[in-house]
Order: sequence, then C-alpha cells, then structure tokens
Amino acid sequence: EKYWLEYCGDLELALVNRETFEKYEGWRRSYYSRQRESGNKVHGNGKDNIADKTLALEYNCFKRCLRWCLENKYYLGNEIHFTYVAKKNRRRAFSLQQYMRLVRYMRTNEYLNKGKHKNDYLIRRSRQQFRAYVLFITNIGLRIGEARKVKWRDVDFSELVKDGVTKKYIRVSVSSNTKTGSREAIGRYTAYRALER
Repeated sequence: EKYWLEYCGDLELALVNRETFEKYEGWRRSYYSRQRESGNKVHGNGKDNIADKTLALEYNCFKRCLRWCLENKYYLGNEIHFTYVAKKNRRRAFSLQQYMRLVRYMRTNEYLNKGKHKNDYLIRRSRQQFRAYVLFITNIGLRIGEARKVKWRDVDFSELVKDGVTKKYIRVSVSSNTKTGSREAIGRYTAYRALER
C-alpha cells in the first residue's frame, strides 16, 4: 500500500501497463535515498538495498490488487502478465570437506587460544560454547530464526533401544512464532553430544 500508492499517484488504473511494472524496481530501490535527499525523516528500517524477496512480494500484491479490480469491474483493461525474477544470491552450503575442516579446526588448541590474550579462561569458555552451538546447529537442521529462539525447556534428550543397541538423539520443539509455526526437529547424535557438553 505504502509504495504502490505513492508510485502510481494519480495514474488511472486503465493506464497501468507493463512499463509501469518494469520501472517500479528502480523507483523502489532508490526510494529511501530520495526521501533522505528531500530532508524527510526516514524510519530506521528504511533500507536502500532491499531484498529481492521484498520486491517480489510487492509485485505480487499489486498484481493481486489489479486482478481483484478486474474481477469487480473497477478496471476494464487486460490482466498484466509480469513476473519479477529475483536474482539468486543464496550462499552455497558447506561441502562435507569444508565442514570437516571447520570442525577439526575448532577442536584444536590454536582455536581455543587464538587472539591477543592467549589462554584466557573466559575466551576459551565462549569458544567452547560457540563450537558446541555450531555442532548443534549443523546437526539438527533448524532455521536461523528458530535456532535463535530455542530455550532449554524446548530440548528433549531421547534414547531409542533397537535390537539391543541404544541410540541417543535430541528432539527440539520449535515455537509457533517462527516462519513455519510449531514443529519438532530431530537431531543427530552429534547435536545431542554438543548440547550435553
């Protein structure tokens, strides 16, 4: 609502066309820099480098609005078939080789003592905690937002006895105020051991 109403201004719906959609990205990406140049107060969350997902969402909302107008006879033009293609800049996952290199390094004294203070108890402790956190995260499959909200009360250390062999694993109840809602994540033994430490 905020950006599209301002972008379209007094433009009649009948004049909205493909070019209107094509020029929106440039207008939207420079929105907050124009606001600052004009001396307008900008909210702290106002970013110049908006995510492609945000743009895709805004495009889809406007298309849905136009479709509703078309169905309810507020707009008599043709439906505009425009697709915003987001640039894929997703970071690649670690390869097994990179992961093993990281884990091996975090087991060394060099990792625990690195820095100007050397052999500092507090630094060693925080690095051990960080190592456990990395091992926990990589072996349970939680999203970043979910992992940030995990509390000890959400964690269940479980054991399963099968054919006389005891397998230990960990179950984490993820809260409902995250992207996917409530769910349960089950981690490997490495995640179990990381939290145990």
